[in-house]
Amino acid sequence: MCPSDWLNCVVLMAAQIGTDEALEPLLNLAHWSLDTRTREQAVDVLRQFPQERATGELLGFLKDPVPQVRFRAALSLADRKDAAGLDQILVLAGKADGPGRADAYTALANFPDDRRVEPFLISGLKDPDPFAQSAANRALDTVRRARKPRSE
Repeated sequence: MCPSDWLNCVVLMAAQIGTDEALEPLLNLAHWSLDTRTREQAVDVLRQFPQERATGELLGFLKDPVPQVRFRAALSLADRKDAAGLDQILVLAGKADGPGRADAYTALANFPDDRRVEPFLISGLKDPDPFAQSAANRALDTVRRARKPRSE
């Protein structure tokens, strides 16, 4: 196992623990690791921490100089149904060659009432990547069901 594999295992274990004590080393890793992929994973794992501090840190990572870290923070906030990262998701996922478009389409399903979401997902139905296209289709279905009036 290479050092980054060990580091990734530690990050995942911290997420399983989920305590304030486990949050601290994860934040150190996210802020100070020189490896972009490790930072991305650390930020991604923050979604599993319910603490307010984790949310505050995710908001801070929306200003990170590395686009992948910003994107992971936005996706984590979307999992919390926090719209603070919505613009970031729309910008980064809107790039035709942008990685993570499928993740972005899936995250957009958490915001059925935002007027920008449905048109974005409709355009995702023409995504050149079949996996992303499928994610856009599922998310669009979720958005439409969420907005459909419930019969009594």
